[in-house]
Amino acid sequence: MFFPVIASLIVYSRETISDNQNTPSQAKVWNVLELRILVAVSLFLQMILIFLGNRRKYIVDKRLKLLIWFTYLSADWIATVALGILSKDTKDRMKDTNFAIMAIWGPFLLVHLGGPDTITAYSLEDNQLWPRHLLALLYQLAVAVYIVYRSWNTNPLKYVTVPIVMAGIIKYGERTWSLRSGSSDGFRESILPPPDPGPNYAKFMDDYTAKKDEGYHVTLDEINETTPLVLDHNSQGETGIPNANIPDAQALRDGFKYYNIPECLFADLIFSFQDHKSSQFFFRRSNWKDAFKAIEVELGLIYDILYTKAVKLFFIYKFFEKSYYQKTKQVSEGLKELIFYQLKEKSEEADDIQACKKLCAHKGDRVLKKWSCDNVPDINRSIKEVEFDQSILLWHIATDLCYSSDDNQSQDLNRVAQQSREESRLLSDYMLNLLVICPFLLPNGIGQIRFEDTCAEVDELLKERKYIKERSQVCKMILRVNTAIPPSEVKGDRSKSVLFDACRLAKALQSLETEEHWSKERKWKMISNVWVEMLCHAASQCRGLNHAKQLSQGGELLTHVWLLMAHLGITEQFQISKGHVRAKLKLS
Repeated sequence: MFFPVIASLIVYSRETISDNQNTPSQAKVWNVLELRILVAVSLFLQMILIFLGNRRKYIVDKRLKLLIWFTYLSADWIATVALGILSKDTKDRMKDTNFAIMAIWGPFLLVHLGGPDTITAYSLEDNQLWPRHLLALLYQLAVAVYIVYRSWNTNPLKYVTVPIVMAGIIKYGERTWSLRSGSSDGFRESILPPPDPGPNYAKFMDDYTAKKDEGYHVTLDEINETTPLVLDHNSQGETGIPNANIPDAQALRDGFKYYNIPECLFADLIFSFQDHKSSQFFFRRSNWKDAFKAIEVELGLIYDILYTKAVKLFFIYKFFEKSYYQKTKQVSEGLKELIFYQLKEKSEEADDIQACKKLCAHKGDRVLKKWSCDNVPDINRSIKEVEFDQSILLWHIATDLCYSSDDNQSQDLNRVAQQSREESRLLSDYMLNLLVICPFLLPNGIGQIRFEDTCAEVDELLKERKYIKERSQVCKMILRVNTAIPPSEVKGDRSKSVLFDACRLAKALQSLETEEHWSKERKWKMISNVWVEMLCHAASQCRGLNHAKQLSQGGELLTHVWLLMAHLGITEQFQISKGHVRAKLKLS
């Protein structure tokens, strides 16, 4: 492909120069040569990227790094400039037969902009900027189509340009999608396991209740449905002997087999118990040479996913689904007041670094103790005994269930109770939005997996009850499920759904009214205070760089809270100083 194009460049250059050799103007000569030079340079840069693009995966050389960096940036710039020259709309150029033939270079340059398969991103930041490449794709495609259109009637190769344009769209689209897949969000989404609702808890508990009502003595009998653990040290093929024709065939096989573990580690996710044990068994029995070869293969695969056009998991539907459900709401004055005075109260305890660490570590448990409800097992467990992302999901669902349950009595609530109720729901929705849309702002966890599994269990529940259409009916149906037996004893821990754990929490919160004789105002004030403390915990745990990133996205309430905490002295980012200590000699 390269040599015919180079040959055509030379031929066309000679023909045009010979046609214009009687023209003394150097500007006209340059106009003839500029496009051919740019196309030749663009082609040369593409060849460099093809042969050297992936060498940095295993070669540490500053000169190579500099060459790839320069070539990577220059390739896009030169191809864009060449397209701009081709798109000049002058009648004289369109009448020129040579220029009409050169219009086929427009689609070729589009293919160049798609880049080689060996390198799509020079750095991780390039992956994060994939929307820019999407916009550039639309713009450059429009320019290439315009060039073909203007030269259509005079171009003898016009029908050849159509498949080249299609190839350019595919190549450039491939690059844009690869960048998106290598971004932090895209990479996490691509390796998430399919949602697992687990065994049908609601149906099981319905059967349990029915048998109890019939007078049976019902007990639980555990059935272990764990996936069998396969421990294979050799990891060999069907014949038991690796393919001798492939260099390091055994290492390739081993690295690919345990590849899901580095995937999860790089995406800040957790891997399964089976993967953990299988990998541990293999590496404990391997010698140092096989172990490091397998790791080299794993890191090579990770590199290919992040920086090249390796095959990547389409999540277009999920991308648009998340955007559809995102809504913007104004932070109320009452919520700002609640956050400020709760933090102001905390700041009175921020005397030293240890006190600050304790205050930042509280994620709702301080509020439970203050309101004397930490003695309720399900409420206490939902904060102290689970990970933070699980707490967010539990309290979000429980808040929704309690909110819906109080809908019929909302007119009877006083102003303070109604305000606390609305503030609780607003913070609940906001924290869930952070968990699903901006997980990098929260402590590392498997919130996305828990969320997907919980949604899958809700879907499974609604499929059995198709007659339920309204949100309020769904909440009532969930609250009616008997949750006397903890879901973990029925479902195990394979599915990470928290639906009925949250149902138990909602019932525990409602029991504060019936058993502890709390007013609805007191209940909702406590719930809103728990959400504020969760918000503060998330704000303190988020890195400053991620807070800065969100400034360009319209800002986050989380960042406002983080800065307010720092001004009130509730932060770990300060140095204790005793000033300049002076010592003097004491003689005795």
